[in-house]
Amino acid sequence: MKKVVFFQLEAGVAGEASGVNRTLARAMAAAGWQVHCLFLCRAGREPASPGVRTVVLSPRPWGAPSGAEVRAQAAKGHLFRAAGLLLRRRKREKDRENLYARAKETLREIDPDRIVTSHYLVLEGVPEELLDRTIHHERSSFAAVKKKEEHFRALRAYRDRIRFLWASPAVCEKAAAEGFVRSAYLWDPVPFTAPRTRVEEKRKVVIVSRFTPSQNLPRVAALLKETLPVHWRVEFWGEGEDKGALAAAIDGDRRFLIRGNTADPKAVFATAAFTVNASLSGEVPQSLLEAAACGVPALSFFPAEDAGSFLRNGESAVLVEKGDWLSMEDALRVLFTTPGWRRSLSLALHDAARDFTLEKVKQNWLDLLNE
Repeated sequence: MKKVVFFQLEAGVAGEASGVNRTLARAMAAAGWQVHCLFLCRAGREPASPGVRTVVLSPRPWGAPSGAEVRAQAAKGHLFRAAGLLLRRRKREKDRENLYARAKETLREIDPDRIVTSHYLVLEGVPEELLDRTIHHERSSFAAVKKKEEHFRALRAYRDRIRFLWASPAVCEKAAAEGFVRSAYLWDPVPFTAPRTRVEEKRKVVIVSRFTPSQNLPRVAALLKETLPVHWRVEFWGEGEDKGALAAAIDGDRRFLIRGNTADPKAVFATAAFTVNASLSGEVPQSLLEAAACGVPALSFFPAEDAGSFLRNGESAVLVEKGDWLSMEDALRVLFTTPGWRRSLSLALHDAARDFTLEKVKQNWLDLLNE
């Protein structure tokens, strides 16, 4: 039996990469692979996955005081507090060295045919002799990776020793041009199939997102309050640090509802006319793939290199330049008043979504792992 290890940073995380890895791990187990999920540390309770063996090396989360936090306390004259933070930082660095050593021992014991990593910080925990079996699955756009100096420096250090898997054809092409010649791409899978939603008949905007500052949800809410027609409604699904700011922007408007996280995005998007993505990260969120599977079009800022893949402006999506809120307002008004265009976008999008159904992506993964 062939063995694959999904080597990840923290267990119990609800982020998109973690959710996708759980889906892939279950799919690989169902296909007859022996699947292990190896985590360096723990951020919360990791859901059980049938047929998947889970190993968590440390019960503590990854985070440690940053150098900026230490300097800030020292600048305020809190020298004892700064010294305490510095000691905690150094201890965590020592703990991480031990974690990497334990990870290498664990991977040698498993002796997998393939290792799949999804965070650059775990690469140091892969034994040298297993690097040629390693596939690093990078879900950020290439532009976003280059902006993060530590992240990009780490990936460059491994570009001749491991294989890289990117989020879209355009990102893969950009990476190859920068010297990452061992590159391929695969869409993240959507773990459900759905009939096309009749978006032309709906009167609801549905947004599924992390509630973080980079998603600009308070600004989106304010824009929707200005443009929302009578009898339309808006639902925000998710959780995060920006929930209070979002609630303040809504300011008691009963046309708007804030929901929690959803375990059933298929049912949530089945009620939507369209969705909105105002993230400045340049990535294609998993929620846009899930909406596409239901035939729900998106109004979005251009998602970096991914824009020309399945989100085609005016054909399967409405795309505006990052930060161009006036154009987004204009596009909202048109989408609200042209059900025929919403239907046309939906038909094209639902057809394009066949590329990231779970069955197709699972087969692509099996082909990749068997190479």
